[in-house]
Formats: sequence, C-alpha cells, structure tokens
Amino acid sequence: MKILYVCHEPLPSPYTNTEQIVKTAAALAHAGIDVDVIAPRRPSEPADDRHPQKIAEFYGIPFDALDNGLRIIERVVPRAIRGNAIRPWHDVVASSFARGRGYDFVYTRDPFSLLTALAAHPRVIFETYRIDLNSRRRFAAWRHLCYRRAALLGIVAHSRMARDSFLKLGFDPGRVLVAHNGFAPEAMIPRLSSADARRRLGLPPDGPLVTYAGHVDGTKGLDELAAMARALPEVHFIVVGQMGKPRTVPRAPNIRMLPRVPPAQVAPYLFAADCLVIPPSAKPLRAHRRTVLPMKTFLYLATGRPIIGPDLPDLREILTPNHDAVLVEPDRPAAAAAALGALLADPGRQRELATNALTTSVRYTWQARADKIAAFLHDLLDRQ
Repeated sequence: MKILYVCHEPLPSPYTNTEQIVKTAAALAHAGIDVDVIAPRRPSEPADDRHPQKIAEFYGIPFDALDNGLRIIERVVPRAIRGNAIRPWHDVVASSFARGRGYDFVYTRDPFSLLTALAAHPRVIFETYRIDLNSRRRFAAWRHLCYRRAALLGIVAHSRMARDSFLKLGFDPGRVLVAHNGFAPEAMIPRLSSADARRRLGLPPDGPLVTYAGHVDGTKGLDELAAMARALPEVHFIVVGQMGKPRTVPRAPNIRMLPRVPPAQVAPYLFAADCLVIPPSAKPLRAHRRTVLPMKTFLYLATGRPIIGPDLPDLREILTPNHDAVLVEPDRPAAAAAALGALLADPGRQRELATNALTTSVRYTWQARADKIAAFLHDLLDRQ
C-alpha cells in the first residue's frame, strides 16, 4: 500500500500537528506501508541532501525509517506566496501531485486540504481531533461539500468524542476509526531521575517542581495554571513551549517560562518534575472546542510521574481518576491548587500514581496506533 500524507507546514516545525504527522508516518512505514509526506519548503531554505535526516533528528524518529518506506517530499513555495497563503497553495499542489502516481490513499488532517484532495483523488482519508467541524454553523458548507463525496472513504478520529461527532451526522461506524495518539518509547531513553534531569537542565535542585509542556496561548487554560501557582508560592512551575512573545502569558513569581524545544528534547523537562499538569480548565474543550485529548497526555503517562488535570470526558478516555492521575473539577483553580498541594505532600501517593501511569502508557505507542490505522486502511480497500 502507498499513501500520500499532506503536511502543509514546512518541516521541521515547532507546531504539534507536524510532530503528530511525522511520527504517525514513520510508524506507518514500519507497519509496511509506503508513506510519502509532502510538505512545503520556503524558498529561503537552500536544498540540502541531509534535510530529511535533520527532520528525523528534530522529531526523534529512527533514521532507518527514511530508507524503509518513509519519504519526505518538499515543494518549494514561490516567493510571491507568503504568510497564510502558503497553506492553501500547498494543499492544491499536493493534491495535484497525487494524480497518476499510484497512491492508494491521500491522507490529510487539514479541512481545506480535504476539499482539494477529494477533487483530485478517488480515495481520501481524513484524520482529525476536532469536534467543532461537526457542530458549528460556519463549517456547514464545508461539511456539505466534503461529507457527501464518495471519495471520502474513511475518518481517523483522535478520540471517541471526535468519532461520536461523526456518527451523529450519520457516518457508517465502520468508516470511522478511533486511533488515540501516542508516544515513542525510544524518546524516553535514558530515563532520568528528577535530580539528574534538574542538574542537566539547570533547574532548581530543591523544592517541588511542576511542569507543563505544550502550546502557550490563551486557548490552553494557562490562566488557571497561573492561579494555581500563585496559591502555591513554595512550588516551582515551569512552562515549556513559549514561541515568540504571546500577547497573553500567565504571570506568577514562581512560574518560569521556557521556549519551545524540539520534540526529541522534551523528555528531560518532564523527568525533572514531581508532577505534570494539564491546565485544569474546560475552556480548551468546551469554549474553544479545538483541544480534544491533548497529545501531551500520552508522553506524560510514559514519563512515570503523577499527573493532575481537569475532570473532562476526553481525558477520561485515557486517564483513570485516582489510579494514574488526579482529575479535578475544571475552572476552580483554588480547589486544583489544594489537590496539587496535597499530592506533593504525599510521596506514597505520588509513587502509586506514577507506577500506574507507566502501566497505562504501554497501550499508547505510535507503533500501536499505526498498526491499527494500517489494518483500517487495508479493510477499507478490501471493502471497496
């Protein structure tokens, strides 16, 4: 089987969606599928024979994937096309590239790319984490144009919540696969003690440390995290993921903002922590409806540290309260701070949650995900 996977960000990129694309593609290649990832390349970036290896280094995928089924194809963006226009330009270029090259599927997770792919290829797979696409009026015309097309053979949803949003619209359950995201076990080697990780990173050697690693903006509930930090002045908080100067940054004397790092370098910041936090807010899920089951959840589990986060249905798909995580009522930062303080004061409970988190993580590797998707794609071809 051969698929074209459309990525409309230049590679490597700090955005989480590109990490998800590259790691899924590498794992699909390991599962025996030939995967071409097509991405734009800025005209200012000179051609470099080692560029695919640099992409592999950045995301922490095995180099041998590039010789065993995974290929990175780049299309140079004309100088006249800039800013937000690059994405739709590339979506059209990628769909045109798919014609006549023997691809069994065009695979994409971008709504506009789905439109162009459906116009160019008879078999298309749409992958998404989003539930707003199926509920908001502003996407009604897009749904009408895409969901009625016979070329849309299947949907890969990142959560049961996302799957259910398609089933409510009448999709055949056999055409909608739930494939939770995952982590790469090799990214967690070597496993570091908190003390060793703090020394390596130059973080405070003493006192409790709580880490958030992920996107930094107003849609991720970081205001609640800042309120927790202000309520626990004796706890060090680090936020790893700042890009540039966001207009809204949570402020507290004990929060240290750190820049985003390549995916292959995230693990030491997690190992340094006594507890990992998903901001205890419902806004990313219920107000913005753009963050459903954040990808950091799986890496957090694999770190073997206690996790605290909001008690919401998407997280409950993976996390079990008081087994591998502490889940608190969202948007009540004072109560969340109290729960975090109690957890940090109880080493025995920390060890129990951490051990159970590691056990849970084993089910959620990128390879396990890719094997499930590969079986789904083969089934779709057989059924057609």
